[in-house]
Amino acid sequence: MAVDRPQSAKGLRFLVAFQAALAAIVLVGALAYPQAGATALAIPIGTPASTGGLGWLDDAQIVGTAGPRSHLLVRAGSNSTALAALASGWLLLHVPMSLCGKSRPRRT
Repeated sequence: MAVDRPQSAKGLRFLVAFQAALAAIVLVGALAYPQAGATALAIPIGTPASTGGLGWLDDAQIVGTAGPRSHLLVRAGSNSTALAALASGWLLLHVPMSLCGKSRPRRT
């Protein structure tokens, strides 16, 4: 004999699942946001003709390219570099320099 659960229990499960998904999105966003001095992968959003230009690079330094499409690797100059890039049609994702294939010089 199957017992039907009250509708409120299903609603509670949905709310808990929604909160967990929202927390995961916020956590991933916080980890992927490049802080000042961090290396970031610059990905154009949309078509190249629709990007707002490279004016946001005034606050960043190009350190190389990555991937088959040669996306830019940049070093963020300030905490607001990612927001300026996003406003210009570019998405900046934090990438640890150790994953970029560049070795850091050793100090002796």
